[in-house]
Amino acid sequence: LGLDNSEFKQGLQGAENGADKFSNGLKSIGTKIASIFAVEAILRFGKELFELGAKAEGVRRAFERMAPTGLLNDLREATGNTIDDLTLMTNAVKANNFKIPLDQLATLLKFAQMRAIETGESIDYLADSIILGLSRESVMILDNLGLSAANIRKEMENGGSMAQAVGKIIQEEFAKAS
Repeated sequence: LGLDNSEFKQGLQGAENGADKFSNGLKSIGTKIASIFAVEAILRFGKELFELGAKAEGVRRAFERMAPTGLLNDLREATGNTIDDLTLMTNAVKANNFKIPLDQLATLLKFAQMRAIETGESIDYLADSIILGLSRESVMILDNLGLSAANIRKEMENGGSMAQAVGKIIQEEFAKAS
């Protein structure tokens, strides 16, 4: 059958060239879209970094205004350097705002660290719990640290504040752990 298939071959070659051009066009569009998303992600990261820096600066200034000398080092030592400085300073500012005595803060955070080790809970969560629990005088929040509501109430019946009651219970817990 001596058929002339040159036109067929030409058609196939044209289709192949068209497919290549289409594929290259898609790659080009994909590259441009990826570039746009990358630039957007970089800009978002930069904005978040700037906001975090501004927040950290505000916390640092507030901490320096109210904290006695050496408090940050005491808090680092009490928590075994398991909480970053920004979080320690934030907790100190919160404690000060809620009238929790700063001279007791290291002990409170040391207790939170001890409970975190014993229970596997997050040190950040337990540190927040002890500050928030005392500030709200909430035995339900202090329960997160394994402090018994009944024991807290019993200690408070002896005439002390919740902070004093919790402080006494914490000292007893440290004594048991030694």
